[in-house]
Amino acid sequence: MTLPFPTHKKSKEEILNAMRDARDHDVQWQKGRAFSLVYRASSDVDELLKEASLLFFSENGLNPSAFPSLRKFETEILAMTASLLGDENAVGAVTSGGTESLLMAVKTARDWARKHHPQIKQPEMILPVSAHPLLKKRRNILM
Repeated sequence: MTLPFPTHKKSKEEILNAMRDARDHDVQWQKGRAFSLVYRASSDVDELLKEASLLFFSENGLNPSAFPSLRKFETEILAMTASLLGDENAVGAVTSGGTESLLMAVKTARDWARKHHPQIKQPEMILPVSAHPLLKKRRNILM
């Protein structure tokens, strides 16, 4: 598919209307029409998440010196997770979603294995049929 870069400016409403029109063809998860694609708790939680997301819409978590609030949140999330796991020495990072989290988990396992088992030259991932599509799609890239 070839799509030329736009040469004319569009209004905010034109852009949003085009996005709404495209969304009309998506699965209607709000009506319970999506299995495992959207995890929704409640309207109250949705509103909280939207507002919280907008508070930090432009901030970048890669620079904790400039955005110490994001470091604070990440540290608290990791401490709570370590507590749930019963391991105060657990480490981690906050990611943008499930797919990135899986990439980071596999990369971490790969890097650990390379350090502790350098004799393994062609590692494998053994996946169940129910594995996340990312793991099936990207297994060669990760290894």
